[in-house]
Amino acid sequence: MDGPRTGLRGRAHAACDAPHHAGGRGVASLTVRVIAAGRTGPNRDLRFGSEHHDLDETGRRDCRRLVEGSAGLTSVGVAFCGPEASVVQTADLLGIHAGVDAGLCSLDLGRWQGRAPEDIPVGELRDWFTDVASVPHGGESIADFVARIGDWLDRARSPEMILVVSMPVAQAVIACATHGGPHDYWSIEVEPASEHTVSLPLDSGGDRCHSDTQK
Repeated sequence: MDGPRTGLRGRAHAACDAPHHAGGRGVASLTVRVIAAGRTGPNRDLRFGSEHHDLDETGRRDCRRLVEGSAGLTSVGVAFCGPEASVVQTADLLGIHAGVDAGLCSLDLGRWQGRAPEDIPVGELRDWFTDVASVPHGGESIADFVARIGDWLDRARSPEMILVVSMPVAQAVIACATHGGPHDYWSIEVEPASEHTVSLPLDSGGDRCHSDTQK
């Protein structure tokens, strides 16, 4: 669980303003197909950090449907996935031979891990959803999280890849392709077992994924 989301739905495309081109100077942008892990349980049962759990039957079914509706999932030579149980299981169901990379681990929610939203003080939730630099749970701020994922992307030099990740990581990747970076995080909607295509400039240095409000 990573909080309420509005905005991009289903298969989304997020693009930077830098052009995607190849020529004498090489590939100018990185194309990333981002697949969010399937669900682990019904909404009423979800708790913070639920991506660490196994997929439920609906999650497995949604992954199988994604295979039927997506082209070339297994044809891309470079694929990585996060280490969470639901993420690894999603990659397996999709037939994607992805290398598990701890750098793509989900948002660190500190003492909120495993807790339901109704168990969290209202003031802490308000800070969390309104200030990207806040860490009311003692874990990782949204600003630091998006910056971490941006740094990982900046080190990726393959012009095309597939990432199978938790929904929070998928949100962070898409945020790196927007002008607002971490400030756009909560406006980005990522659903379970959804596919998104993101284009990022290879020479950006990850700056768009960082925020001057980081603590």
